[in-house]
Amino acid sequence: MLLECGLRQNEILNLNVFDVVFEQNYIMVRHTKTYHMRKVPITHRTKNAIRRWLTVRGESKYSQLFINIAGNQLTNRGLIN
Repeated sequence: MLLECGLRQNEILNLNVFDVVFEQNYIMVRHTKTYHMRKVPITHRTKNAIRRWLTVRGESKYSQLFINIAGNQLTNRGLIN
């Protein structure tokens, strides 16, 4: 996602599961540097990777797309490591 979509670290950490619009091939980025929401197109490859991640991710009490192995919100440090 960092490379394929050009998202910033903070944008990735704030993505929610419902921000991915599979039918229209984009991600709605709500927490941007400029505070303006934007649609980021995703490729078929990225869409498949997100779908695979969602099966691995499983259920969580958090709506963030990316969570850690314990099922908690992913932090800046967790993303970098």
